[in-house]
Amino acid sequence: MGKIKHLFLLCMLFTLSVITTKAQTAVDYQTSTAPSKGSFDADTHWFTIRLRDAYLSVENVDANSYFYSGNGFNTINNTIDKGLWCVVGDDTKGYKFYNKSVGPTKVLAINYVSYDGTEGAGANARAKMVDASTENATTEGADNWLTTFNIHKNVTSNVGAFSVSVKGLTNYYLNQRSPYLAFWINTGAKEELGSSFYFYDKNS
Repeated sequence: MGKIKHLFLLCMLFTLSVITTKAQTAVDYQTSTAPSKGSFDADTHWFTIRLRDAYLSVENVDANSYFYSGNGFNTINNTIDKGLWCVVGDDTKGYKFYNKSVGPTKVLAINYVSYDGTEGAGANARAKMVDASTENATTEGADNWLTTFNIHKNVTSNVGAFSVSVKGLTNYYLNQRSPYLAFWINTGAKEELGSSFYFYDKNS
């Protein structure tokens, strides 16, 4: 009986180590079919997304429904849907991000803040979920939303991750500006650690 228990524990430890290793391996994102008739497609690819040391989630947001990047996203207590995202689009039209918990009618958006000429430009931008039909705003404003993005695969720094910028705007990179998801509007933001989106497959 002791040998059986010992063998069982070894098997469990091996299994856990495999799961842990797999969960820590970033993957290339895959695009999904756009939602239709009020539901996600059956083959939708779901990912958790990490920026720096935290996961992007709609859990534990502040009073204005903005995202905290360091929100203690809980994958255990039945809250994982709040941290699951799919990517819809292509290089020509741009990409949109949907959240599984929020549902198929809303997409991730960042408000169109001004470039103020400083290194910290974009830190005051804030994120929320807006109607999926919302296209990129053409004028700046705290209530004008940007919803369509370019996705660039990092090739020099933070390899294995992707940098995400606003389609049609120059150097507007999504960036972890603690504790918020915001912008770093700077040529140096591309492939920078705070701008690097690491995708992890839900099934891992």
